[in-house]
Amino acid sequence: MSGICQIFKISGNYCFLFFKLSLTYELNPVKNPKPLSKNTEYWPVLIHSASSFLGQSLMQLVDLLYCRDLGSNASATVGTASTFFAWFMILGVAISSSLEHLIPHSLGAKEEKKAGEYFFAGIALTLIVTVFSIIAMNLLTRSGSFYGMNPEIATPVERFSQILALSFLPTFLIPLFRIELQSRGFSNDTTYAFIFGNLLNVFLNWALIYGHAGFPALGVLGSAYSTLLSRTGILVFLLFRLHASKQSSHPFPILSEVKWRLRLKTITRMGTPSAFHMLFEIGAFIFVSTLASRLSTAEAAAHAITLTIASFTFMLPAGMSSAAALTMSRKLGEGRPDE
Repeated sequence: MSGICQIFKISGNYCFLFFKLSLTYELNPVKNPKPLSKNTEYWPVLIHSASSFLGQSLMQLVDLLYCRDLGSNASATVGTASTFFAWFMILGVAISSSLEHLIPHSLGAKEEKKAGEYFFAGIALTLIVTVFSIIAMNLLTRSGSFYGMNPEIATPVERFSQILALSFLPTFLIPLFRIELQSRGFSNDTTYAFIFGNLLNVFLNWALIYGHAGFPALGVLGSAYSTLLSRTGILVFLLFRLHASKQSSHPFPILSEVKWRLRLKTITRMGTPSAFHMLFEIGAFIFVSTLASRLSTAEAAAHAITLTIASFTFMLPAGMSSAAALTMSRKLGEGRPDE
């Protein structure tokens, strides 16, 4: 059954790729084309986009790997809490999928101010979604008895989720910063950021779970803190690189001059189809994973480990679709849709 579900998942991933490419053509090309810079061509962007997506998935795999010696309860806790987290990741996908078209298209058309407005509107929308996601996730984990969560992991999942929910902000902002940097030709920065974040995650898991290097032994909760700090570290790295890139390019627009209502409306309009697509495709797997929390701890842990490993199959087509959407949107903005 899991193999059949995985086949449908992989097929859906490639359908998502073509869906995003078709959505890109809603953006009309402009006149007076200007060539792309080398770092915004498809293959460099693809390599760094794929590495970013793989790096994101690798973090959860490392968390499970370090928790394996704590027993099946710990693995089931990490897997179940990550499942609840994934429910709200769909909202982040809705924001990033629309900005993958809007920001590079505006930059390709040499509309720097417009691109900056979309960037800040994306941040504003992210803050709203973050607050909602934190509140909703805490409510969801506290109602575990409603859908029959295994009592052995109910309390650990609730405590783990409270910490993990704090990482919604960096998790939602990282794709936005990635899109901004890649659209401006700084594709390799995101790869460096995720290398840094994953190395930090490995160290913090080792230190916080087992109490090494002078840190307290927090057990499975140490993994939650490790994920939170690692994602925050990636965001800080990208923020630093974004600040450095803006010093060598055009500054951001003045906030009081941003057309907030128009930009937010456009992002929402373009992101809603992607959100529904992800809801019906990935939502089925998340729902099944939620039901798996009713199983024994060993079965729930096995389910979490299997799906985490299988999630790597999603990352390559996700990176392909992101890179294709970004480069095609920029070319459309430059008036070169046939190249």
